[in-house]
Amino acid sequence: MIRSFKMNTNKWVIVLLSLALAAACLFNPVLQSNRASAATAGVDIIHVGPGRQYTMLGQVPWPLLGPGDKVYIHWQETPYRELILLSSKGTAAAPIEVHGVSDGPNGEKPIIDANGGYYSLYSLFLGPQFARGPINVQRSGGRLETYRPSHIWIDNLEVRGGLWNNPLSWYYGTTGTMDSKSAGITIEGGEHIRITNCTVTNNGNGIYVNSEVVPYGDGRFYPSRDITIESNTIVGNGVVGSSEHHNVNATAYGLTVQNNTTGPLRPGALGSDIVANSLD
Repeated sequence: MIRSFKMNTNKWVIVLLSLALAAACLFNPVLQSNRASAATAGVDIIHVGPGRQYTMLGQVPWPLLGPGDKVYIHWQETPYRELILLSSKGTAAAPIEVHGVSDGPNGEKPIIDANGGYYSLYSLFLGPQFARGPINVQRSGGRLETYRPSHIWIDNLEVRGGLWNNPLSWYYGTTGTMDSKSAGITIEGGEHIRITNCTVTNNGNGIYVNSEVVPYGDGRFYPSRDITIESNTIVGNGVVGSSEHHNVNATAYGLTVQNNTTGPLRPGALGSDIVANSLD
């Protein structure tokens, strides 16, 4: 595997840091108080954007989302240059929903651009190399290996900038670059995930779905299951000179890819439009 991340930290330090961050976030009394207050008031809807409840994606307590919670990301003049980690569980009856709101002057979708992006304390990635683009559906640091993020709906966003060697930074000041698996939307070991009405462009892989291979362990893997990619526009992705990056690069049990508008890869990319493997 080719990785371009540049950091003088060994893997065990990364593991311990992830565990510490998970504890800090999940047991932060301020966060828990805010979440409890919201639940008491029957409020489980979060708005992000200019003049809204939160003005940055990194302010949203993503690890604390639960069944029925909804996050609405509003359009703003400049892209959100941040990375999101979705690692919680909804239910079949009450999924976690992340919606873009097309309230630009001409109905534009909000844009999340990971090129030069930042991830916050709440993005508890298993390690820096797992920060692969604007939206990541993965198990977070500090959770058991068998834990699977599930029942999540991602809708009506434009995602870009998840591209090999694009720069990114962490809240604690470290900088690095994205690795060769970077994508607009990454799902690794997720279950019951829907992606609809999104525009996915200018990434390595547009949408990447695969198993989670447990890092720093015995190599066990947990496949993604019941993934739906529907009614999206997925164009202009790929890596120049590479045949391994595609608009859609997906392998899962119960994979549905339908009614999408797809188009040419970026000039010079050698991949395919759609490479989709349902393991059923």
